[in-house]
Amino acid sequence: MDRNDPLYSDGVVKLRTLKTLFEGLNNIPPQEISVAPRRDSTPSREERLVEKCRDRAFDEHQEHQKRSESFHLLSDRYRELGMSNLAVTYGDQARLEGATARGFQSVLTVYEKKMPWEVSPFEAKGDLNHAEQYLESYRGDRNAFEEHTLQVSKIEETIKTLQTQLADRPPTHAEKEQLTETIHQRERAIRNAEYEASNAVLAYRGYQREMQAAERNYDALTRSQEPELEKTGTDDRSPNQNRTNKLAVGVAVYQTLKVLDHEL
Repeated sequence: MDRNDPLYSDGVVKLRTLKTLFEGLNNIPPQEISVAPRRDSTPSREERLVEKCRDRAFDEHQEHQKRSESFHLLSDRYRELGMSNLAVTYGDQARLEGATARGFQSVLTVYEKKMPWEVSPFEAKGDLNHAEQYLESYRGDRNAFEEHTLQVSKIEETIKTLQTQLADRPPTHAEKEQLTETIHQRERAIRNAEYEASNAVLAYRGYQREMQAAERNYDALTRSQEPELEKTGTDDRSPNQNRTNKLAVGVAVYQTLKVLDHEL
């Protein structure tokens, strides 16, 4: 199952690559990074209103974007299982949620232009251990999601068999109850699949946030080492060339680990 999930396999490779690159850095504190100005401690009434509207637009955007991604996941999975009706239904819902998310993104952009202070709704620190935990959580949620969708497929076949058997005669009371309970089982499996798909999307987002923050930290650490190398004379390359060569090494390590990971 893992071999068929490029998000997980590529995520493992990227995680290992970044850990390797961090291990190659000297223990030199990074340079200070400038941040956007924050608002003062006594915001005006207009500023509080703008921030409240911005936060509401942000929450709505995140929720609809999450639904869009999870519905896309469900649509693709049901298409793999040959359940075209559910695949089309979830595909339509994914496009609708995506369009709604884009609408809230436009609203969010307007409010953020009115805010001269920094807003950080998610404080990702670039912790690679947390990134690994998020990635493993994604794998577990993804496996559970695929298991529930497989149950939906099996229950659907059972329902079709029961309906075929009862097509030419009236059902008994026991057969009616069996059919009703089977339909309820299908609905529960569908809801469980939606729940696990949503969890998988959230877990992978957490992994992405930590990895992106870690990449920014690595870039800051790399920049902080350049003047140290020039000062000590341990490196005769120019700073730009030094960073370029490190990037080339990182790409080479990434490609090598990716091949080995897929072979394993």
